[in-house]
Amino acid sequence: MKIAKVREVRTPVRGTSQSAGLDFYCPTFNKSFIDKYIEMNGTAPIAEMENHRSITLSPHERVLVPSGIKVNFEGEPKALIAFNKSGVASKQGLTKLAEVVDADYCGEVFINVVNTGNESVKIKENEKLIQFLLIPVFYDEIELVDEKDIHPKETERGDGSRGSTDKK
Repeated sequence: MKIAKVREVRTPVRGTSQSAGLDFYCPTFNKSFIDKYIEMNGTAPIAEMENHRSITLSPHERVLVPSGIKVNFEGEPKALIAFNKSGVASKQGLTKLAEVVDADYCGEVFINVVNTGNESVKIKENEKLIQFLLIPVFYDEIELVDEKDIHPKETERGDGSRGSTDKK
């Protein structure tokens, strides 16, 4: 995977040599970052960003954070999928929302987070915010069939859904 920095930000890294995810950081709160943040989220707490180097998220508030990173995957089809950083999610209540970066996307990656807690949370510049995993993607053709042909043989589970295997 190739990356390019489009603003001042720490390079994504793995926490350890065996970490599956690449940790992405919140960029430095310079004019470029603040302008893009405002473009994506509307009015922003400019003074707080410039003076205190943090973004305050009220309970249940969500934002798009420009990551400062563009990516390019080569070779087999892949996608970059966002996952919560366990410490960020469990200690601060910051949880990622929909985050799939397709192989044909050429723009800056954005980090979509929500404060799921009941207290305000600060997102600080240069701190780890989220992790991404590079995952293989399989592009199977979709074939429309009759419902009776979707599972020609009954499976052990059948059409049991939520909790249906707990009884076994």
